[in-house]
Amino acid sequence: MTAQTISEELKLVGQLTIRTVPEIASQVSDILARANLVLSIPADSEVDVSFIQLLASAQKSAEASGKSVTLSHPPAGALHDVLSRGGFLETGLKSLWNEKEGAA
Repeated sequence: MTAQTISEELKLVGQLTIRTVPEIASQVSDILARANLVLSIPADSEVDVSFIQLLASAQKSAEASGKSVTLSHPPAGALHDVLSRGGFLETGLKSLWNEKEGAA
């Protein structure tokens, strides 16, 4: 039997862009060191592709350590727009908001 895995929510608001990604990456790293990560991203957040790169990197790091990164709800607003424009909606990032596949 494995130990119970804890999840922590990180609420992100405002700019999720190249200017704020380093600080967000630090928060993500800190949480993934101890728990699964659930990201809460409001539809009115400003998002650019550097944040999407952070999501992809966080997902890979989490999987390598037996943890997960998920979104608290499907992407909306600018996050959805950037994922769509970048062609990420049908990639491995889809598991961020479609975690039911791995649920027991």
